[in-house]
Amino acid sequence: MRLGNALLEADNFGGSLLVISGEADESEVAQLEAIWKNARVRFAKHLPLPHLAALLEPAIFVGHDSGISHLAAAAGANCILLFGPTDPEIWAPQNLNVKVIRPSSARIEDVDVADVELALAALLPEEIASDPSTRLGMTDKSTTR
Repeated sequence: MRLGNALLEADNFGGSLLVISGEADESEVAQLEAIWKNARVRFAKHLPLPHLAALLEPAIFVGHDSGISHLAAAAGANCILLFGPTDPEIWAPQNLNVKVIRPSSARIEDVDVADVELALAALLPEEIASDPSTRLGMTDKSTTR
């Protein structure tokens, strides 16, 4: 949510956010829908996989160890994938467009938001990534957990 807020608040970010969900995510998505009442935030619920792949192809995808992450990587999205206890050497897509972030504790709860922000900043156009208003890539790692 923090990454989404930073992008939506940035003066020079003209993109949009797409929140992908299925039946198991309904309560979390309802919370996000209540918070993010912004025309630049879209919610993709229960889409057929070919439609979802078409949406993911031109995207920067931030996700976790899931089937949708594999679909995003196969569709050609630039992926930032967060891993916890599962071994990314075995389970992560091996595509060149995939960046895996896994904390040394192997607990997904310990993923450092600053690491995700840095990975995202590397994929965004320079004028967005270097804009201080986005705070991407400039986070004090001691305060981001």
